[in-house]
Amino acid sequence: MVKEFKNFATKNSTLSLTALINAFLYQIRFESSTPDQATPAERFFNTVFSPSLVKCNDAPGTPTRKFHVDDIVRIFFKTGKKWRKAKIIEKVGRFCYRVRLLDSSNGEKEILRHVNEIVS
Repeated sequence: MVKEFKNFATKNSTLSLTALINAFLYQIRFESSTPDQATPAERFFNTVFSPSLVKCNDAPGTPTRKFHVDDIVRIFFKTGKKWRKAKIIEKVGRFCYRVRLLDSSNGEKEILRHVNEIVS
């Protein structure tokens, strides 16, 4: 194991020490090096792991809120009329949508809203 780490360190000498150790540990834990293509963590726990470790927003049992273009929704405002009618124009990023207000007194106004501020 020490020899493997030294070889890895010489190949990645531009990394800082912390980044080097983290990259080496990730490779050892999650990259396959056996003929059956199972990682050491998968063999030890006898299960298949997702390579993406950053998934903190999907709690079990919570509904996923996804909207489609041309859906009529209500969007939240902090002041004035709290919930106003709007139409989804496009999805911008992972959690944001561009919407067009339908009850706007000064024409059709387009704004961005997070998925937490939108209901069907």
